Amino acid sequence: MVEWSCSCVFCRVFVHPILRKFAHTPPEVEEAELVAEEGLVPTPQQVREASSAPVIDVNGIKEAIAEHVSLLVDSKLKEFSSRVEAVESEVKKVREEVAKSIDEVKASLVDIRAAVAEVMNPFNYLRTYSRQLSGKSAPRANHIIESFEKALEGFMKRGAVASEASGEVVQQQEAQKGLEELSKELVSRSSSRLGLAGLIKLIKWVDDMLNRVPKEVIEEIARFMKAVGVVDDEEERVVVGVVDFVYRARKMGVKVNEQIIYIYNLAKVFGVEDRVASEEVLKLAVDSNIG
Repeated sequence: MVEWSCSCVFCRVFVHPILRKFAHTPPEVEEAELVAEEGLVPTPQQVREASSAPVIDVNGIKEAIAEHVSLLVDSKLKEFSSRVEAVESEVKKVREEVAKSIDEVKASLVDIRAAVAEVMNPFNYLRTYSRQLSGKSAPRANHIIESFEKALEGFMKRGAVASEASGEVVQQQEAQKGLEELSKELVSRSSSRLGLAGLIKLIKWVDDMLNRVPKEVIEEIARFMKAVGVVDDEEERVVVGVVDFVYRARKMGVKVNEQIIYIYNLAKVFGVEDRVASEEVLKLAVDSNIG
């Protein structure tokens, strides 16, 4: 008989007999195979016992396992989704806080730049002085400028104490010697546009500015005014000369009113006549009791 690879009960009962019909098998072999197959054919008693045995529902088990796995996966997915949403919410909140902080830093930088620009702009000194003369309020950043000026002036004063104390006698002699020459130069250089009255106003302005900033700042303002075309070369030299004159006179203890009167008297010697200047000097002489 042709060999059949499967030897299960089904094949031995149904397949093997069919194969034997088509195969030439010796009678003794066929008989032995029949005996073996008869022994394997279940009896009615065995069939009843097999039918009464409990049947395992494989499909039900598969469905239960699939349902359990599905529920477990859904639970884990929901948990993971909630965690992702929480992380996204935190990231969004952090981004908003960072953006807000960046905006605050930018605003602070703008304020700092504006304050620095106001401090470093030479026109602010002129604007402050003109507003004070007209009785208007000081600019918004005036307190910043004043604090900067006071700190800088105090630093300059503290740094100059030792040198002033050691060379006080020499400076007094040099200032006394050059003050008269400088005043003559100012009167001779005074431009027609400035005039004696303008020179007096310039001396008062320089004296007021020296109470606020170092003389180098005023000289820088004069150079800036020349650069933008407000004053010419000669007028710039007049401003620088007035700054030097007022600065040295103050170091000698000469007040601004006295400086103006001395300049006016020297101008009279040179034949300079100015009605506005005469009225201003008369007012100063009355105020300071110097005639």
